[in-house]
Amino acid sequence: MLADNLANGVERFILIRRSIPYELSTTTVDSRMNINQCISLALTTIVVSATVHGQVRPSRTWWHTADWQRMQAGPMASVQGGADVARSSGSTYEEQAWQFRTHVIIEPYRFTDSTADLQITTTISAHQELTANPFNDISFNPRTMRWEEYVQVHLSTASWTMRAGWLHRCKHDIDNIDGPSELNPLSPQSAAQRTIILSGPTISAGLAPFPFLGALCRVEGGAELFVLASDYRRPAQSQPIGSWKAMQGAVWGRGAAAWSLTDRLRLQTMYYLSAPWFSDRIGAPQDWPLPHEARAEVSLEVNGTAASMALVLHAEHTFDELAFLDARPSTYVGIGLRFGPRW
Repeated sequence: MLADNLANGVERFILIRRSIPYELSTTTVDSRMNINQCISLALTTIVVSATVHGQVRPSRTWWHTADWQRMQAGPMASVQGGADVARSSGSTYEEQAWQFRTHVIIEPYRFTDSTADLQITTTISAHQELTANPFNDISFNPRTMRWEEYVQVHLSTASWTMRAGWLHRCKHDIDNIDGPSELNPLSPQSAAQRTIILSGPTISAGLAPFPFLGALCRVEGGAELFVLASDYRRPAQSQPIGSWKAMQGAVWGRGAAAWSLTDRLRLQTMYYLSAPWFSDRIGAPQDWPLPHEARAEVSLEVNGTAASMALVLHAEHTFDELAFLDARPSTYVGIGLRFGPRW
């Protein structure tokens, strides 16, 4: 049965890959798995990843632990950080061939100590992502930088967490003077520039880690309302195709499940889905069943003395690649490494 599913998943991926120009690092789990279960789960998740879609916001690969930490009240209660790198294949014109991300989260002030039933804290988080295609002499040609920042208040109990605050996201071009087509050396040498800015209030909620099917699981979701949405393009277009200026907000959800193999080794799967809504998407290509961004991954994670490292297989989809003036969907698969705090 698994072999049939794998074959079907691979077949579907091959068919759609070119036809559509297309995070629980917090707690330990007591359950154990044997090697056959691990292999079966990993193969099944890869199949799902090939048929689920994946996404492009820097925080999509990071799940912090501030909600569930219990510590002394006061200023600068904690700092966490991490980074990940991925090599991908299949994206539109290979614009996601390389991805480098950094993450940092700071608790500027925690209002409650470890004995309080209701934990109240504040966070400032920042995520950055560099994307690059392979079209130069060293097969690494930087193309875009993406930033994502949050200022939030967190309320948490032993069973749930809620957050409210403000977010800001933006995307800017890098080394974009090669012209409209880097694949064609005879293309006009005029820069194609596109800048995206999104800003507004955000709310989210989630459940405390809970056991399910031998794994330790987390789920959460939220909504965003954009009071500022900009999509600047140069050369200017009289009718921008799929402009983000009409993006009004987005809803999102994600989940993760981790199986402990030993005290220092675990297998984890993680899924993320986000769907924005627009007042209009003039001329944008259809993204089935509606515009969305998503990611599915499976990772093998090692807990070290002071930090953790994970080998990650992932599949992603976005309704707009953002490296081009026009909206173009992109889907791709890849492999990478992620570094972060101990789980």
